[in-house]
Order: sequence, then structure tokens, then C-alpha cells
Amino acid sequence: MIQRMDIKKAFHIFDLDAKSSPAVIKRRYYDLAAVWHPDLHANSSRLQKLASEKMKEINLAYEIIRLYLENQVIIACNYCGADNIKRVDLNNDYATCSTCGKQLKKPLPRKKRVPCGNYRCAGTIGSNGRCNYCGKTLEEGRISTPLSANNQNVTNIKGFIFQSSSLNLRLGRIILIGFAAFIFILSILYAYNEILLKKNDPILTKPQSTIDRGSERILTSNPIVRNTLISRTASPSIIKDDSYYRTIFKNHEVKKEDAIKLQQILKTLGYKIEKSDGVISKKTILCLKQYCIDFGYIPGENFPDCFFKNSFFHNQIALEHKDWLDIYLTHDLENWVQAQSDDYRKQIYELALDKPNTVIQLVRRYKFEKYKPLPKILPETGIIKKNFAAANGHLKIRTKPESNNYYIKLFNLQNNQEILSAFIRSGSTLSAQVPFGVFELKYTAGHNWYGLDFLFGTSASYAKLPNPITFTEKDIAIGGFTIELIPHQYGKLNTEIISEYDF
Repeated sequence: MIQRMDIKKAFHIFDLDAKSSPAVIKRRYYDLAAVWHPDLHANSSRLQKLASEKMKEINLAYEIIRLYLENQVIIACNYCGADNIKRVDLNNDYATCSTCGKQLKKPLPRKKRVPCGNYRCAGTIGSNGRCNYCGKTLEEGRISTPLSANNQNVTNIKGFIFQSSSLNLRLGRIILIGFAAFIFILSILYAYNEILLKKNDPILTKPQSTIDRGSERILTSNPIVRNTLISRTASPSIIKDDSYYRTIFKNHEVKKEDAIKLQQILKTLGYKIEKSDGVISKKTILCLKQYCIDFGYIPGENFPDCFFKNSFFHNQIALEHKDWLDIYLTHDLENWVQAQSDDYRKQIYELALDKPNTVIQLVRRYKFEKYKPLPKILPETGIIKKNFAAANGHLKIRTKPESNNYYIKLFNLQNNQEILSAFIRSGSTLSAQVPFGVFELKYTAGHNWYGLDFLFGTSASYAKLPNPITFTEKDIAIGGFTIELIPHQYGKLNTEIISEYDF
């Protein structure tokens, strides 16, 4: 059970204020532990006992400060007395205990107001037993009021209530009749508009496309867009039967590793492939058939290499956005672009929309403005994703305390593939093992973190290192490559500002 301590006392023990950074608090904790650790006073039992009590107080103060920095608080249960750690920004009035399951805080009973005994007085009886207006008790108020006056008052009140209820009933009937008349007039206007005014208009039908999630097929209506943002096949899709696609796999003698890769791509795009085992089942054939319909793809003579080339663009986007297939088929991204201002829409069409990274960032901005997410808790400093097996080079990145948080990406310049992405908190240092080669480092910085889908939101800044980073065997002897993302007047590293769509 965690003992309770005031946050002011905890900062007083550390001789710091509430504006101190986590790094400073942690360093002060190590300094205090180096002085008051009981093992340092083993020669004297009295000093060891005092140091042990002081160290318990230091550990408790450090735990209270840690919870305070994470926006958490300790609440004792009203029933079992157990301590519960809850977030400060949540409503804890009705929170339950993690031990007994009952409500942490005991609800306060509502006090019933007792009116004064004198009907002419508008006051109520207080906690002292007297009226807060005339100062009389309940009995004194009743005695000071004649009985005939009480009866006459009750009669007048009953008559007023009866008259008010009848008036409310009539008013309610008038409102109901008026509302019914309003609805009737609206229905007549709608019928006039639909039947008479549009009688000679041609019938418009919305084109339909099918999204296959396996055996089930979902019909979705695609609105007509003025400009095509993503390149699409101009010719209509030719629908073949299942035997056609089964023959393609048989004639081209698709290897098992290619079949597994094909199934993984279809699964990434959102088609219901149960497992990527390399077995050409009916489910795989149906998903490939639906892919050909959705993207206008026709298998060529060099199948499946032509499929890998055709699906590379959409597969890279789907790795970042799981709902890319729905966005692509329903034209949601194009409709969002058309709703923007003329200058911003012109800037979008000038981007390199044939590159997956550009479209990934464009979809990220579209989803951020659509869903308007709330900030999340900052992740710990470390690697989030990596795409390599063996690593011998050492990369170290340092950041300035009380500055922005960073999200970095490392790209291999040989194949332009992302091999590593990591998050770095303000004032911390990232240490990572990377393979040998030539790489490009890009990063985005910001304060509020919205998750991997939206990163730091629309207020983030983007930059990259102008020169590539090279990791060789010689770097192992000198301790690797160290980068300090700290603005300095005499710094040797110049960063290049880039657009969010080039990240």
C-alpha cells in the first residue's frame, strides 16, 4: 500500500520546484540515494537506521512526484482503505476501487429542505432549527399563523394549481396542432418539389463498386468527383470467372514464397485472407479476383511479378493506413481535396502524388481533420518499428530538455525503404543498433502526440539531414554515430526544412 504524501512536501524533500524536468528530478534522486543509502552506513547501526528511514521517505517522495508528472493521483477507498492510482483529468467522483469494486468516494446525502411554518415566510429551516429568513422555529411559525388563514391559503393554492394545469393542457394542445400543421405543409412542399419540378429531369444513377472482404460483398456508392487525385484505370474492369484466375496460378507455376507474398499484400489491403500459408485456396482466388475488379488490374505474362509491381503503391499506403481500400474506392480523399480552398487545392495537385509517402501524409492530414483526435500519452523513448535483421552500427541521438518531442525515420538510400522509426522524448537520448550502409534521416517535431496515425498533428515541423549517414566497420571502433538535435550557434550540423508530404 502506497502511503500518502503532499506533493509540496515531496518537492521540498528533493529541494526542487514543480517546474523541474524529469531528468533533473531523476538526477536529484540519485544524488540523495548516494548520500542516504543504508549500505553506506553499515559501520553504525544508529546511522544505518536513520538512513533507512530517510531513504524510505526519499523513495516515497520520488514515487509521488512520478505520479504527479504522469497526471495521476492516489485515492484511498472509503470501504476497504486500499490505495488506487487514478488519472487527474478523469472524473473520479464515481470511480470504483480496483480491490473491492465499490465506489471510492462515499456519496454525500442530499439534505431535504423544510419550509418555514409561517406560510407568509419564504424561508427554510436551517441546521440550527430556525428559519433563515424570520428566525422562528417550525412550531413558532405555525403558532403565529391563524388556522383560518392556513385553510384559506391551502384553498387558494389548490385553485391556482387547478387553473395552471388546465391552462398548460390547452397550451399543449395548441402546440401539438401547430406542429402537425407544420409537418403537413412541409410534406406538401416536398412532394411538389419532387414530383412536379423534377418530372422532366433525367434519372441519375450512382455507379456502384463492390468491396470484397472474403465471401461477403458490400455495395458502396461512389460520388462523382471532378478531378482524379490518385491515378486510376480509365478502362472498365473485365470480370472473369474463378477458373480464369485458377488457370493463371497453374500456368505460371507460382512458387510458394511468391504465393505467400501475394497473400500478405491482399491481407494488408483489407481483403479477408485467413492466413498466408502459400496455399492457393478458393478464398485467395476470390480475393485476387476482387482486387482486379477494384483496381482495374489484368494479370500479364510475367505474373506474379506484374502483380507485385501493380500493388506496390497501394500496399505501401495500406501499411500505414488500414482503411486505405475504403478511402480509395469511395473517393473520400478526392472529395476532401475538392472541399478545400483553391490555393490549398492547387498546392496539393502540385505534389508528387505518384509517391506513396506523399499520399500517406496526405491521408494522415485528411483523417486528422475528419476525426479531430485528442492528444495521447507520450510513448517512451525507443524504437517503434524496424525492418532489418542484423545490425552492427551504433546510432545515438540526443535532444534538448524542455523542447519538442521527436519522431524520426531512417531510410536506406539503396532501395529507398524505411528501415527504422523511433520516438524520442524531450531531453532524452536514443541509442539504436543499425546495419551497415548509407541512410537518410528525417524527423518531425512537436509537443502533442496523437499516435502513429496522426503523429504530432497539423502543428508539427518537418526536417531532414542534408547529408546521408554512412555506417561502416570503422564506426564501431570510434563508438558509432552521434547526432544532437539541439540548436547551437556553433553547431556543425545543418538541417533542411522539408514539407510534411516529403516525410
